[in-house]
Amino acid sequence: MHSKLFTLLLIVTTASVLDSQDPPGSSPSPNRYLSVIAADCVVSGTVVRHLDNYPVEAATVQLTSEDELGRTIGARTDSEGRFEFDGVAAGKYRIEAMRTGYVVQKYGRKLAGYPKTTLTLKAGQKVSDLTLKLTKTAVIAGRIFDDNGEPMRDATVSAFRQVYVEGRKQFDRMNAVRSNDLGEYRLYGLVPGRYLVTAELQGWNNLVIKKMRTDSIERGYARTWYPSVLEAEKSSDLNVTEGGEIPGIDILLKQVAVYRIRGRVQSRGVDKGSNAQVMLVRRGTEMTGSDFAGGQHITKTGDSFEIAGVLPGKYSVLAQLTDQGKRYLTQEDVDVVDANVGGLVLTIGNGVNVLGRIKSEVQSSLDSHRLTVSARPIQFGPMGDVSSRVDENQQFYFRDLSPGVFHLSLSGLCEDCYIKEVKEGDAVLQSEDFTISEGAASSLQIMISTGARLTGIVTNENGVPMPAAWVVSVPQNRERRSHDLYKFGVADEHGRFDLRGVTPGKYLLFSWAEADPGSWEDEHFLRSFEEKGVPIEVKEKDTKNIELRVIDGPAAD
Repeated sequence: MHSKLFTLLLIVTTASVLDSQDPPGSSPSPNRYLSVIAADCVVSGTVVRHLDNYPVEAATVQLTSEDELGRTIGARTDSEGRFEFDGVAAGKYRIEAMRTGYVVQKYGRKLAGYPKTTLTLKAGQKVSDLTLKLTKTAVIAGRIFDDNGEPMRDATVSAFRQVYVEGRKQFDRMNAVRSNDLGEYRLYGLVPGRYLVTAELQGWNNLVIKKMRTDSIERGYARTWYPSVLEAEKSSDLNVTEGGEIPGIDILLKQVAVYRIRGRVQSRGVDKGSNAQVMLVRRGTEMTGSDFAGGQHITKTGDSFEIAGVLPGKYSVLAQLTDQGKRYLTQEDVDVVDANVGGLVLTIGNGVNVLGRIKSEVQSSLDSHRLTVSARPIQFGPMGDVSSRVDENQQFYFRDLSPGVFHLSLSGLCEDCYIKEVKEGDAVLQSEDFTISEGAASSLQIMISTGARLTGIVTNENGVPMPAAWVVSVPQNRERRSHDLYKFGVADEHGRFDLRGVTPGKYLLFSWAEADPGSWEDEHFLRSFEEKGVPIEVKEKDTKNIELRVIDGPAAD
């Protein structure tokens, strides 16, 4: 019996093998093993210099999967600038090249800060014509002097570029260095572009204070902009070219009258023995993030503080205290004109607990393991950000929020989801901003629903697809004030785009070959292109396909 069964199995196995073999000279027939091999993709190309297309040797090229978090492979270019990845699985990838002395270059990106393109690989596909062009970094150099013409050491010299933050032009620090004992500085690794340069004595309560013998006025060195002016609007911008160096950018730091802010920190319901920090932040500046002007540690609440060397201007005085793992914040705004400011009282007390709930109209269940709700206090900036993970009951919880206005945001939402409605108690809010009042309990409810989906292709005037072009849906009329309503994306290597989770409403759809990120939220920028937008109105769960003509060139001044 066993012998007959073995013989039968041998016959079946042999027949299967013979069936899988192909006659000599014929093409192999597909089978499941060959299909696995065919699924392996090959990606190769060249890294060259942007200026002259000369091959860049020993550049690192990285291929990062967008489908599988953490999967990245790398390669080095040879003497001809060539690189190759084999055995790559099908899917979507980001590609970037880097080398010391060059700006990191992402596949499809024209300039730093501009959009990049995702490479989509199909099973068995071979891509061999990729070219990544590396741009050489630029340098600004010079010296810092005091008002007697002596070199100043340890001055912080910064290079700022103009950026857009929620539709407003601001300056973002791209690099900062300290001057040496000869007053020399060198700002290196800069992306080509236009910069403003400043110098200041920066740090925790470290402005230089001098008591003049002839009068009782205290003086200190103010932040100074090139070419040695105190106001940013009077400064001169510098245009650094690819691989270029601008030397001789010298700045003379000037002494001006400075003042003191005095006060004390008191607590209510918080451990009085806890250490506290008092921070002075410039208010109403165009700098991104918190623009610190000084500060002081105090041993315990009830103690007084004094911040010296304060230049005339508008400030917020913040007090922060940590007690048993909880952080408490409070703030007072002050204007320093031509005198010291005294008698300031900063009261730190127990905040307000906020219980929130997520409600969903989405058919698929929300992934609470990924969904996080954040509240950013408008008055404190990024310092006071709090966040809470949504639990299995779709609830989140904020503890001890200080009184003020907060902006809600969600991370981890599905691509097609949008925030349909936010309620504070029984009141429907007009935006994602909510207010915390002292001593008043608060509850939030966030309704999630399915937004619209906009797909299509971007072409130039000749009908040729435009990869790596921005695609932006701009809410019309009064709704432009809401930053969260803007949706933007980047056309892929075939010029196709896909905007998902678009909030229902009326929009103008734009595509730019070149535009600074976020510039479309600036009304002045949009004014030049208003007639080139494609009007569209969408409802929940809409899917619309649109062909867009790319807008080439910068906005008119």
